[in-house]
Amino acid sequence: MQLGENNVQNYYIDKSIFHSYDSDYGGQNMPTGLDYQGIEWKTEMSHTTRQALRENRNHKYVPFRQFSQEEMSSYPLKKGKGYEAFYTFEKFYKIPNLWCGHFQLKRNLLTPTKTDIIYPSSMGFSHYSLLEFKEKKFNIKDEFHPVGMNYYKDLVAMASLEGSLAIYSLPKQKILFQNKIIKNDSINNCVTFFKQPEAHHLKCCCGGNDNSIQVFDVSHEVKLVAKYLMESPVNDLRVSPEGNLLLILEDQKECAIKDLRSGETIMMLRGHEDYGFSGDWHPSGFFVATGNQDSTCRIWDLRKSDKSVNVLQAHIGTVCSLNYSKTGSHLVMAENVDFVNIYDVSNNYESMQVIDFFGEVTGISFDNEDGDSLFFGVMLEGRNGVFEYNLKKSKPQAILSNFTF
Repeated sequence: MQLGENNVQNYYIDKSIFHSYDSDYGGQNMPTGLDYQGIEWKTEMSHTTRQALRENRNHKYVPFRQFSQEEMSSYPLKKGKGYEAFYTFEKFYKIPNLWCGHFQLKRNLLTPTKTDIIYPSSMGFSHYSLLEFKEKKFNIKDEFHPVGMNYYKDLVAMASLEGSLAIYSLPKQKILFQNKIIKNDSINNCVTFFKQPEAHHLKCCCGGNDNSIQVFDVSHEVKLVAKYLMESPVNDLRVSPEGNLLLILEDQKECAIKDLRSGETIMMLRGHEDYGFSGDWHPSGFFVATGNQDSTCRIWDLRKSDKSVNVLQAHIGTVCSLNYSKTGSHLVMAENVDFVNIYDVSNNYESMQVIDFFGEVTGISFDNEDGDSLFFGVMLEGRNGVFEYNLKKSKPQAILSNFTF
């Protein structure tokens, strides 16, 4: 879909422009006016309406799947929250250079603070300050196209299309480690930092298209400390809150849980109907959420893991990214296009808030301060940017950037 040039000249669009901004659908109250993304429906899109375009997209969009469309089960959508939104629209930041290196891998947005956004660029990564509205690029030497990112304090780790891992020090503004860790021209799909309570050493874990999981100690010099071979390419990895269990999403229907202390796979989660690409742990450590190309997210209680305890149906796309809020009160489920869905965990996921927009999702992230601000990136020609939504009952926080770039 192509839209005309943005006629809003500010660096961002904020909620003060709109008379009503806490609807569950991002634009349903402005079908002929200015949309949250800066789309002016009366002028540049006068040949259609927002509702008509939404209905057309919902009807015609076909998600990518490994298996045939006919094999996929469909489940009822959960109930919407109407005007009692969990998170309310705050701003849409226009970031023209927002980038996503792979259509299936959507861990491409980091928010270390409420005013700092980190995202990939074609040869490294960029930092965007929401205080100064300035972008600063950090290029990686040699050919390097990030497809997955993670951070810990002042370190940014990136996995690349070329099978490399790079770890960058923000205060020192230099690469601490860069190496091709996956052979045979395979992609390094994902990377995550973690700590184990008995070790105290910072580690990072990578998964790639060569079916490998590699664990590196990054406390001092970066060195490989463990390597595991899985049955298929590894698309996403999430370490449990206590640091001892690893959730693994692969090019297969089953999801694995591995014990990082013994290296053994201790359980398999069965129920999805296509390949898995996203997951997250509830802060309690008892539950995991898994996202799949079958357009569902499944919730699992690891104390009785023979089947999922809940199935959350997407609107039109693959479930490409999942994040529990810091307290575990909400689960955010991003589809690869057009929809971000927020579920009330305390209500057994039975109520949801839907945020709809137009474009490809690049990633979702809660801020790493109090966790009350939700950010997600969207790519659409002429409308690249990052949405900010704030928890409705959160207390006002001082807006200070404590990152050094």
